[in-house]
Amino acid sequence: MKLCYSSEELQELFKCSRQTICRMESDGRLKRLYGLPGTFYRAADVLALCEYEEPAHGPLEWERLEGKNKALSEENRALKEKLSCICEALKGVMGNESD
Repeated sequence: MKLCYSSEELQELFKCSRQTICRMESDGRLKRLYGLPGTFYRAADVLALCEYEEPAHGPLEWERLEGKNKALSEENRALKEKLSCICEALKGVMGNESD
């Protein structure tokens, strides 16, 4: 069982840059092992990151999200309608200027 991972191993594992590993260390997702030469991180932190899953949304949250989606869809429809009216008005104005 592996106890630690080097920065290079993590970059390959997570398909990310060194800067991303540093950000993960800064925000506490990874803990550096300072007693070892080089840059190594605790295997437990790496394993926790590999097993992370998005929390499931409950029925109330889904209902709220569906309501928000419906409201945004309606707003989008209304804005498209307004934009269409503006475009038609501009076509009329632009057509009259050439006379």
